[in-house]
Amino acid sequence: MSAEIVNSGRSYITDKLAGNLPTTINRFILANVPHSDPNTPVDLDEPMPSSEQVVYDEPITRSAKINVDEVVFSQILLSDVGDFDFNWIGLATDDNTLIAVVYVPLQHKRKYVGNQIGNSITRNVVLKFAQAADALGVTIAPETWQFDMLDVIQAEIQKAIEGHDHDNDYASKEHSHDDSYEKAGEAAKLLRDHEEKQHPHEQYQLGKANKLTASQGVLKKRLNVFASHLTKALPTGVEGDWLDVMVLTSVNLANGACKLNANSPQRCLVKPYKGVATSVTTVNIIETGRVFRFIFENGVWTV
Repeated sequence: MSAEIVNSGRSYITDKLAGNLPTTINRFILANVPHSDPNTPVDLDEPMPSSEQVVYDEPITRSAKINVDEVVFSQILLSDVGDFDFNWIGLATDDNTLIAVVYVPLQHKRKYVGNQIGNSITRNVVLKFAQAADALGVTIAPETWQFDMLDVIQAEIQKAIEGHDHDNDYASKEHSHDDSYEKAGEAAKLLRDHEEKQHPHEQYQLGKANKLTASQGVLKKRLNVFASHLTKALPTGVEGDWLDVMVLTSVNLANGACKLNANSPQRCLVKPYKGVATSVTTVNIIETGRVFRFIFENGVWTV
């Protein structure tokens, strides 16, 4: 993933600081830009994508101060937003000045429709330059959801199911985040402590993750991990059973599917964040890196 404050953004910030004027970054833009490569450096002369390429352009949900030199801009997209794909993230101003650009792998945003599970996502972009918080007028501390620990969590799960050390995969990312990772760890601990108090009987460790394969089925009271495209059967449930399912971010869902089938006469009841619950026999997971909780109640697997 490549991220940079582009030249237009650098000029904008410099001019505002020189004139002692407020610096207002208030637009979060997603686009599907052909030939964008997350493994190449961002073009510092990157133009704003065309209107045909922009799939989402909305006011920023939240900005927060990580430290004096770093500010995080965050966006929440709930399951009533979609459908679109994006591989480009941008921050901009009301006068259409592009400030920062992030190249990402192609990602899918889906709206809850029928038996399609809509996804809710957050995306964070951190701007780092001297006295950024003062220059941008941001004083509020980040909330726990603004810390993106997905790469670290994914590495731990991958290590658990494959049995080898991924520490080097993300060590370089840790040192570049200064104290934000320490704060993120504290936030994660608070959330974990709260969850343990709420559901002490439902806890599992990453080391006990169940890697799904052609021969290895779904297990109850475990985190079941798709590391490849598969269709698996849900186990026969009894009242109160639960299981979790996640697709690793290394799996490209554009090239195949990760599905779960309920054995007759059992079914699945998909409950969206918004909208009406839908009864289905097959659940098609369309987002990687997200944990889906299945609970067996009243004779059906509720998602």
